[in-house]
Amino acid sequence: MTVDPQLMPAQAEASQQARSTGAKTRFIPEIQGLRTLALFLVVIYHVWFHRVSGGVDVFLLVSAFLMTASVIAVTRQGRGFNPATFLVRRFGRLLPLAGATVALTLIGALTFLPVWRWPSLLDDGWASLFYVENMLLQERAADYYSADLTTLSPSQHFWSLSIQGQVFVLWAVAHLIAVLAARITKIPLRVWLALGFGIVFIGSLTFSMWMTEASQERAYFDVRARLWEFALGSLLAVIGEVRIRTSIARLMIYIGVVMIAACGFLLPVGTTFPGIAALWPLSGAGLILLATTRPTSRPTLLAHPWLVRAGAYSYALYLVHWPILVIAQSMSSTGQLGIAGGTAVLASSCAVSIALVHAVENPLARFQRSGSVWRSAGVVVAIFALGAAMLVGLRPYVDNRAAADPGSSARQSWAELGGECDTDLLAEYCSALPGSEPDVPRVTFLGSSHTQQYMAAFTPTIEREGWAAQAYLLPGCLFRTTPGEGRDQTCFEAWSAARSGDLLDDTDVLVILGTASTPEGDHSLDGIDDFVEDVRAHGTEVITIRDVPRFHDNLFACGEQLGHDDAACTVTLDESWADPYASTAASASLDLTAQICPGLECTPTRDGEYVYLDDNHITATFSAQLNNSVDAVLVEVMDSAR
Repeated sequence: MTVDPQLMPAQAEASQQARSTGAKTRFIPEIQGLRTLALFLVVIYHVWFHRVSGGVDVFLLVSAFLMTASVIAVTRQGRGFNPATFLVRRFGRLLPLAGATVALTLIGALTFLPVWRWPSLLDDGWASLFYVENMLLQERAADYYSADLTTLSPSQHFWSLSIQGQVFVLWAVAHLIAVLAARITKIPLRVWLALGFGIVFIGSLTFSMWMTEASQERAYFDVRARLWEFALGSLLAVIGEVRIRTSIARLMIYIGVVMIAACGFLLPVGTTFPGIAALWPLSGAGLILLATTRPTSRPTLLAHPWLVRAGAYSYALYLVHWPILVIAQSMSSTGQLGIAGGTAVLASSCAVSIALVHAVENPLARFQRSGSVWRSAGVVVAIFALGAAMLVGLRPYVDNRAAADPGSSARQSWAELGGECDTDLLAEYCSALPGSEPDVPRVTFLGSSHTQQYMAAFTPTIEREGWAAQAYLLPGCLFRTTPGEGRDQTCFEAWSAARSGDLLDDTDVLVILGTASTPEGDHSLDGIDDFVEDVRAHGTEVITIRDVPRFHDNLFACGEQLGHDDAACTVTLDESWADPYASTAASASLDLTAQICPGLECTPTRDGEYVYLDDNHITATFSAQLNNSVDAVLVEVMDSAR
C-alpha cells in the first residue's frame, strides 16, 4: 500500500470511486483527510487560539507511515528500493513551495518588520532552505542572549519541515539497510523493520522524556527527541492491513479524530511535547491509520471530498500562514489580532496558498512527472541555487541598513568587562577588568544578566579610580540556595562558592541583586540577608540593588514598530514600586527605579537613548548614565572596606 500525499483532487475522486467498487487502489482518502485535519488544526490553533495543537506531531507520524508503507509495497512487487531516487523525488516535490515561501517571507519581512530584525531573518532563510531551522531554534533556545529571545521568527514553523527532511534522509538509509538485511538473511522485511524501528522508538521516547523534563525548550526542536514519533508511524505501517469490523473501524476513526482535535485544548502542548504527552494525539492518529489500512465500503468523515480536496492545499497553507500571522501581529499595537484580524490572516493565507499551488507546485510537479528522476534533481539544485543567491545578494544590503540603525545597535548593548579572569573556579562565566596596578581594590559582580546590565553603571567609577573588577554572570542566575540541574546547578555552585568566600578572594566589594522582579511586581529573595551577613563575615562588603522592572510585553519592539512616543508602548508600574528598597544586612542598597522609570512610567527610550532592549533588560548605554546615582555609594562602601 502506498499513498501519494499530493494527489490532485481528480485523482482522489477516481480512487474513491474505485474503492467503492472493490477495486484495488493506492490511495486511501482517510489518510489524506487525516493529514488535512492535522495541518488545518495547526493553522486554526495558531491563528485563533494562540496555542499549539499537536497536529504537527500527527503530520510527522503520517509521513513516516507513508514512507515505510511505500517501501514495503515496492519490495512486495519485486522492485528494489533506491534511497537516492526516493530522496530526490521527495525533495523535488517539497522544495518548490518551501523555496517560494522562504523568498516571500523575506520580501514581506524586509517590507514590514523593523530593521533590527533583518539580520536574524537571513539566518532563518538559510536554515529554512537547507532544512536546519530546528537546529537554529535549538541554538537560540540555549543562547540566553539570542537576538530573537523575545520575538517570534516568521520562519519558525520550518522547524518541523527541517526535522522531517532530516528524518527522510535517515529513514531512507534505514530502509535500505533493512531491505539488504532481508535479502541476505531471507528473514522477512517486516521483521527487520519492526526490530529496527522498535529499537528507535524505545530509545528515542526514553531520551525525549528525559530531555523534555531537563530542557523542554531545546527538546522541542531536537530531532533525537522526535525520532520516536516517526518510528511509531513506521511501526504502524509494518503492522499492515488489519481485519477490523466496519462498525469498529468507523468508531476507531471518530475516536481518533476527537483525540487529535481536543489535544490542543486538553494538554499544554507547547510546554510538554515531545515527551510522553505526545502519545495522546499520536494514539488518535494510530487508531485512524489502523482502521483505514483495509478498504471499507462506506467512507467516513475523513474521506469527505471537501476534506480530501483541501489536502492539495494543506501543505502550502501550513507554509504561508505562520509568516503572515507573525508579520500581522508585529504590526498590531497589542500583538493580538482578535477574531476579525485572525479571520483576515486565515483568508489571506488560504488565498496565497491556493495561488502558490497553482503557480508553483503544480507546474513543477507536472514537469517532474513527465521525465526522469534527473528532472527532479534539476529542480532541487535550481531551488537551492536560487535561494542561496537571493540570501547572499541580500546580505550586504541588510548589514548596511542594520549598521546604520540605532535600534540594531541598542539590541546589542550588553555590558562587558572584556578581560579574562585569573581563576579556575567558574572561569567559563567570569570576565575581568584589570586594575591600574597590582593589589588595587577589587569589585566583584555576581548574578544574572540583570546584574550584568547594572554593571555598566559601576564601571565608570571603577575605571576612574583604577580599581580592578571581575564578574561571575550566569543567564537567569538569581540568588539560589538549592541545587538544580544544568545551568541551575552551576548557579547554585556560584552562590555557594561566594558564600564560603572561595569565589571572593581579594574582593573588597560584592555587587548583587537584592530583589527579583516579575511583570506583576518586585519580590524579596528568601535567605538573601543571611547570605549577605555570611559574605560580610568573610571581610567583603556587599551592595544590593533593586531588580530592574520587568514587563509582559517587549517595550523595545513596541517602540520600534509603533514609535517610541506611542502611548501603547508606555507601561505604568504598580504603586508597590514607589516603596523604596533597602536591605538592613547589606553595606548599602541602591534603588534606581526612579531613574529607570520616572514617575513609575516606563518607556522604550528617553531623551533619545534606548532604555530597554527587550521586555526585561535595560541597555548598557542607558545603564552607564546611571553612574551619577551609583558613584558616591560605591566610593563610600569601598572606603569602608579598605
